[in-house]
Amino acid sequence: MEALISLMLIVMGHITGGVLLIGTLLAILWDILIGSGATLISIVLVLILVDSGEHVLQVGYSTGRVVLIILLVLV
Repeated sequence: MEALISLMLIVMGHITGGVLLIGTLLAILWDILIGSGATLISIVLVLILVDSGEHVLQVGYSTGRVVLIILLVLV
């Protein structure tokens, strides 16, 4: 559950913040406080997002798809 919340923070940060690192910083902070193990996922998502160079809103939706794939793989 904690990992899911962290990943939701990542997506919300990308969609609403307009800055690629906002959601990741929130997720890393959450990971430090709770220990959900989402930091590595956050770093991977940032690398994907920086590499893609898409518009922020499109990046948010892309991140959502990546998150769903990661969750399916982990479960």
